[in-house]
Amino acid sequence: MDLNKEKPIFIGGSKRGGTTLLRKIISAHSKITIPPPGWFYHFIFPYLHTYGDLNKDKNILELIEDFLQIPLVCKYWNLKKNSSEILSLLPERSFRGVLYKFFNLYGKRFNTPLWGSKSPSNVFWFKDIYRDFPEAKFILLYRDGRDVSVDLVETYWGPSNLFSACLLWKSYTCAMIESKKYLKQNSFYEVYYEDLVENPQNTIKGICKFLNIKYESSMLKYYERNSDNFMKKEYHQKASKPITAKYVGIYKKLSLNDQQLQIKVVGDILKKLKYKIDVSPRKIDFWEREHYLEEDRHGGLILEGGVEYRISFVKRQLKRKEEGVW
Repeated sequence: MDLNKEKPIFIGGSKRGGTTLLRKIISAHSKITIPPPGWFYHFIFPYLHTYGDLNKDKNILELIEDFLQIPLVCKYWNLKKNSSEILSLLPERSFRGVLYKFFNLYGKRFNTPLWGSKSPSNVFWFKDIYRDFPEAKFILLYRDGRDVSVDLVETYWGPSNLFSACLLWKSYTCAMIESKKYLKQNSFYEVYYEDLVENPQNTIKGICKFLNIKYESSMLKYYERNSDNFMKKEYHQKASKPITAKYVGIYKKLSLNDQQLQIKVVGDILKKLKYKIDVSPRKIDFWEREHYLEEDRHGGLILEGGVEYRISFVKRQLKRKEEGVW
């Protein structure tokens, strides 16, 4: 088969930007399967040279095994094949050949002709993905960075402060904006999270038109499908329920001081995306900036038990917030 003619769908967006919701909506279509994120380009692609000549069985088997050992793949994809079995099924001995076969094997159980990938870090590899799959379709999902930063801080695995969370959103969003310079015009489609949740039917119909598939009403009832185990994660529970717009504008509950901090960090990109800005930026001095950055550097996390302590610490913080302590 010619992988240059494959037409996979790649969803791009910031963490906590709505990409999981969009994955579930598109996967509810009868012709498409998008598995839980695999992070293949993130974990493996930069180190592809370390596998040597992939025409040698030993080398490509090691590549396949590393695909299989990615935590989310190991836990949620349930492929039920070993590396030797997968090798015998490859369309070609390459990174993209292995990638294709993993998605193909996952999709076979749902009998769908189209497959897609949703990993937030995809946005940093769109140029490489486009080279590997020149007929791929890319969906760029934007969400107000002020809301994303609030959402990120409230997850136990995310940045610990608004400043760092805003920087994270800015990085992902700038990567999407930059990617439009090298993706061909008809290969990408831009979607706003706010449109998706406030006017879902028309927005989803627009996505279907871009993907050249017929709109199905089942896409709006994605939450009724048997969800993959990945959706049982507590931080994905919102995406397991009907579409709601109640998470639009959550940044407005912040203090004026915090809202001004957000605008200082991401105001330029919000303007570029045509978001309304209703407060002015404030100054962030050297010490404030460095304190924020130090919170999210490795620091104590490299010490024994540091990561576990950090997760437990943030969970207790969030519990106190739910109880109205702060």
